[in-house]
Amino acid sequence: MRIFLGLLVTAVWGLSFSMIKIAQETFDPIFLLVLRFVLCLLPAVFFVRRPQVPLRHLAAYGFAFGVGQFGLLFFGIRAGLSPGLASVVLQLQVFFTILLSALFLNERMTRGQIAGLVLGFAGVVMVGGIAEGSVTIVGLALVICAAMSWGTANLIVKKMGHADPLALIVWSSPVPAAILLPCSLLVEGYASIESSVRGMDWTSFGALLFIAYPTTVIGYSVWNALLQRYEAGRVAPLTLLVPVFGLASSMLIFDEQITPPKAAACGLLILGLCVNQASVHRKRAPAARQVEETVS
Repeated sequence: MRIFLGLLVTAVWGLSFSMIKIAQETFDPIFLLVLRFVLCLLPAVFFVRRPQVPLRHLAAYGFAFGVGQFGLLFFGIRAGLSPGLASVVLQLQVFFTILLSALFLNERMTRGQIAGLVLGFAGVVMVGGIAEGSVTIVGLALVICAAMSWGTANLIVKKMGHADPLALIVWSSPVPAAILLPCSLLVEGYASIESSVRGMDWTSFGALLFIAYPTTVIGYSVWNALLQRYEAGRVAPLTLLVPVFGLASSMLIFDEQITPPKAAACGLLILGLCVNQASVHRKRAPAARQVEETVS
């Protein structure tokens, strides 16, 4: 079930990168984020109770998740990194998540898991060497920082324990919305915001709804539930499949070319995930046998 849910979420997230690109053709990036989190808040806030966690933890998660991860990601795409490649680079969160969990939660990794992460990291490094107009230094740097913010948000989720995953998404949404709205007014201006609202069509509106509900409310609720239940080393690497779906959707929607270097990068990411998951199963097998021997 963990693998199935992880695959479903990664498929939705991969497609969301193309939806972001479509929505940004109408909305400025900061205002798009404001709309995203307003929709995450409404109407669910009237039906979902606030999670029983300290407000400072909720605010910290909202900032790392909404402002850090998504704000920097949107600007990275706007700065010239293609949606497909942005979905690859963002998976550096795997390494940040596992590193932070090892430092602050004492979660240990096997050699096989480390080998899988090294292969996945090699795939991300290959992206940085692609110079085809779909990669810019500024865009790449922004998305790497977004990955670091995602790793921080994952650590906050694990530190909060068993807070309701859906409530966590809904009730943390006011934080990025409140921070980003004045930023949008200051940077993008009221005239631009009004123009984007007037220029919204069914395509951009549909992309916005996809970004808000399947991607954020549902996708991150499932993701946070998995993080709460399993070690970071077992969950985080599942997102290495996001680039595969991201590149595939970018190819279908924007006719982005899947060149040999991009295909090789995806191959390394998938191989790294397979090695990591195989190591997890080998790690569980001796533990299961030990439990059975103890019981008998």
